[in-house]
Amino acid sequence: MFKYSICVLCLTLTSCSSHLAMLQRDKYDTSIAIDEMRMELSDVKHTLSNTQVEMQILEEKVRTQDVTLQKSKTQASAVSLPEQKLAVIEKKITQIEKIQDKLSSELKQLSSHANHTTSSLTQYQVRITELESELSSQTKMLQELSELKGTLRSITHAIKGQTSPSTYKVKAGDSLEKISRLHNTSVENLKKANNLSSSKIVIGQEIRITSGEI
Repeated sequence: MFKYSICVLCLTLTSCSSHLAMLQRDKYDTSIAIDEMRMELSDVKHTLSNTQVEMQILEEKVRTQDVTLQKSKTQASAVSLPEQKLAVIEKKITQIEKIQDKLSSELKQLSSHANHTTSSLTQYQVRITELESELSSQTKMLQELSELKGTLRSITHAIKGQTSPSTYKVKAGDSLEKISRLHNTSVENLKKANNLSSSKIVIGQEIRITSGEI
């Protein structure tokens, strides 16, 4: 019965060790995934910052073009200029309006990109939170399995230490090698348990068999 208990505990201990190693690999993979997510998050933040700077520059350009356009229109309506000069001014006004339309289009694209970047940033933050929670759970489970492993080892050692010795009376034709095979032990263990300096035994001699040494 003690042998069966020891086998069961050893199998359980082996299973725990396997599960423990798998959790350690999962923990390492999760840590790598979190580091990669953080690096991507840093890149997204940097891109968002650059986009905001570009948006500010474009907005300033649009305001400047608006002021220039208003001045040109005011000058064209307030002053009576020769037709050639007026044509030049109207051409300049047309060019400025095209530039303004282009800047407005770029500004809209940057605004859309900024919104998309902000959404991605939020998703990364949520995913990082989920991974950190999963990592915490795996760490807790790892600690519990480590404690269980230690407990099983203690129980196994305790059961082995509590096994009681038995004796065997030598019969005709017996030898230490034959007795060791019969009791699933070794000749050296039998010699040690019985303080024998050689393998010589006699009929009727009682040989001490210690189950804890098997």
